Amino acid sequence: MAKKKVRKSISLSKSIIEPIDTKDNQKTVKALHPILEFILQPHQFFTIVAIVFGSGFLMTTPPFQVADEIAHFGRVYKLSEFETLQKNENGVSGGSLPQSIGEISGIFRYLCWQPQNKTSLTQIKQALKLTLKSDVKNFERIDAGNYFYFSYLPQIPAVLIGRLFEVNTLYILYLGRFFALIFYIFCVRYAIFKIPFAKYLLMTIALLPMCLAQAGSFNADCVSFSLSFLYLGLILKKANDDQPFLMDLDLFLILAISLICGILKPVYLPIAAFIFIVPQLYHKKNRVVLFCTVATVFTALLFTYLWSFFRSYAYSSNISNAGSSLTTTLIGGSGKDRINTLIDSPHLMFEVFSNTFKYFGEMYYKSTIGILGYLDTALPDRVYFIFAFVIIILALFEAKKMNTLLFPQRFLLFSVSIGIIFLTVLAMYSMTRQDAGMIAEGVQGRYFIPVLFPLFVSVNGLLPFRINILDHKLLIIILYLTLIYLLFVTEETLLFRYFG
Repeated sequence: MAKKKVRKSISLSKSIIEPIDTKDNQKTVKALHPILEFILQPHQFFTIVAIVFGSGFLMTTPPFQVADEIAHFGRVYKLSEFETLQKNENGVSGGSLPQSIGEISGIFRYLCWQPQNKTSLTQIKQALKLTLKSDVKNFERIDAGNYFYFSYLPQIPAVLIGRLFEVNTLYILYLGRFFALIFYIFCVRYAIFKIPFAKYLLMTIALLPMCLAQAGSFNADCVSFSLSFLYLGLILKKANDDQPFLMDLDLFLILAISLICGILKPVYLPIAAFIFIVPQLYHKKNRVVLFCTVATVFTALLFTYLWSFFRSYAYSSNISNAGSSLTTTLIGGSGKDRINTLIDSPHLMFEVFSNTFKYFGEMYYKSTIGILGYLDTALPDRVYFIFAFVIIILALFEAKKMNTLLFPQRFLLFSVSIGIIFLTVLAMYSMTRQDAGMIAEGVQGRYFIPVLFPLFVSVNGLLPFRINILDHKLLIIILYLTLIYLLFVTEETLLFRYFG
């Protein structure tokens, strides 16, 4: 009995002197570990940061101050009324829109390309008092008539809700921005979760200021960014699996995105070819799957051509010339002479490409990472430098010990990505002023974002020195803190730009 009392007293004294060793405190210490592990997962971190800063960007950016947002808003409104093709009045392509939309966009037009001009919460609150009045309409020019329903999957429901309840135009605008942001986060989160490697590279590119700003807007870039990231993420997952093809959700999404990528924008049609990096397609037992895949890509080409043909037919002032050739139809039926010149002298294509990048190269670099607002809000130089540095480092060194991408797969990713950039420049060259010479005007860095990730993935893990970031928690924390800092500086820049 005496020994038992001594043992009890000793254990009691230890519990007082060393309370950290008690069971309750051990449970508390262990409870922190799963939370840390949860946040360190790239898809979880992306979700949290994208919600916080994406919401901040869409609220800080005044109404209709995202690039071409007024045109896209008008296009979505007409699509919500099931007017697929726009009308031509006096050579102007557009449609009848509620007068209040033009009134509210006009209130904030003085901000466009004028960084010295500011707004205020009071002005925004005043604009919120104007009702929609959907029955009072005017014919307005709409410059986004080449986009189909798929380009506005998240924004159309917001306009339908707004029209149903006759709410203020700004409520529709902010609701559509929020729906678009959620759509983007959902798609990219799933892509990061599924992709077998380069998770942090995908996460970093998806958190570029330009990506988040466009994601939380009425711009069609939201859907093209979302689906391009999701598409390649799912394809790389399939390419890395040894399992046979099954008609699961992932395969359904791959085939669905393949069908519509060209309709989102004709120059993005080659993205559908990424599906051919999946090695299982070439197994003898998967001949039916290969046939269906090829048929899907050709169907995507057919859909793209048909939509471009009918759009060109509807908008062309000379209907007899609409759709006269596949090339001119895919770019909207304009610049026929320029395109014919390039076809007759193919070497001039490379001259246009080279001259354009020499002249606008710095602008492309910055506008890919982020020139926000109405393309008039540049970020501090350190944001561009650090983002570019982090992406290059991740592209070169973020890899597992064995990278499964073979040379033919890398070549396909690289060549298609460069090809789309090349086509984008040529498409814009066809619409450039005649006196601009051999330079394509109107190209913006954000047009390259859908192929930015596959371009960097094509060189991922090529160097002998590789780092599996998942095994280095400190590196993950440094990366996360860096991204948070850069996005905080971006938000601070937006606040100063618009609210002083």
